[in-house]
This record gives sequence, C-alpha cells and structure tokens, in this order.
Amino acid sequence: MKGSGVVALVGTLLAACGGGAEALSAPERPAPPLARAGEREPSVRVAATRPPASPEDAQEVEAEPEPTLPSPCPEDMVFVDAMHCPDARYAKVGLRCTKKERNKPNNLTICHAFDPGQSCSTTLRRQRFCMDRYEYPNVEGGHPPVQVSAFDAAAMCGERGKRLCWESEWVSACEGPAKLPFPYGQERSKKHCNIDNPW
Repeated sequence: MKGSGVVALVGTLLAACGGGAEALSAPERPAPPLARAGEREPSVRVAATRPPASPEDAQEVEAEPEPTLPSPCPEDMVFVDAMHCPDARYAKVGLRCTKKERNKPNNLTICHAFDPGQSCSTTLRRQRFCMDRYEYPNVEGGHPPVQVSAFDAAAMCGERGKRLCWESEWVSACEGPAKLPFPYGQERSKKHCNIDNPW
C-alpha cells in the first residue's frame, strides 16, 4: 500500500475524497473563565486523593462524562488526527517486507507480509484532515469504480465539493494509530480488501 508505484497510487486515488485544502484542527475545549481583578479564581472540583479508611467507607462515585466535542467534518466524513512519517519508502519508514512478489506487467514489487513494528528515520509530521467514511462513492457496501484516472477521480471528488486526498493522508488514515502496513494487519489480504481481482 505504501509507495508501491504509480499503479498502486492511481488505484488508491479514488478510494476516498478528502475535505477542503484548508488546514483543520480539532475543536478545542473551552478554557475555564479567568478571574477579574480583585476576584478569586474560579473554583475547580478536585478528585479525592486520599484512599478510604475501609471498604465500607468507599462509595461508588459516578464520573461525569467528558463533553463530546463536535467533529470539524461533515456527517459523511471522519476526522483523522495522525502522526505521519513523511517518507513513505519502505527502507526509511522502517518496514521490513517478509514475502515479496514481482509484478512485471506493472513494473512493481508487491509485499504480501511485513514484520511487526515501524520506525521513522525523519521527524514525524502531524496531519489533521477529513476523509470519506467509506471508499468512493462513500456508501456503506458500495463498490468503488476501477480504472479511473487521477484527473477523473479529482473531478468526481470536486463534483461533491471535496478534493482527492493526498497519498500521505491516505497512508495515515489506513495505518491508524497502530501504524499497521495494512488497515487490517501485517499481511495483504484480498479477503479484507478489494484487490487482485480481474477487471
């Protein structure tokens, strides 16, 4: 999936549209009000730090739920806030392929399995963006079109008021927080992904 050549890139170009090109940031929690001159600072409820003297003294205290922050993305999209290794070449990202196959017609090497773990030889970059919840056409269970050029894919996203996601956004969203080489694990699987099927 990562840097597998032009064919793999064009194959993923239509996988999902991204949000607008402007930078997104997660909504911030409102800060507590500041005290005015001459006033005391607002009181803050602090959890007890001393354990109860006996189990009978312990009372179940129901924690207040954290307020849910609104998503900066439209309903049909998800907000991705990820750390990304800017260099997507296997050697520099630190992925070790354990099972390779050379695809001569497309002039690329397909890695079917990776060793666990990933390292980054450069400084990680934080990325925040919106991405379609599902592959294009962004419908659960929908079948994405095939053999669509990057120009047509960009136009199809543009018709919906979106843009084609960058490769770094696609990789960050697919890796997830565990930095897996495939969204579903360490091994390439056509059971989990619509790959290796005849057109």
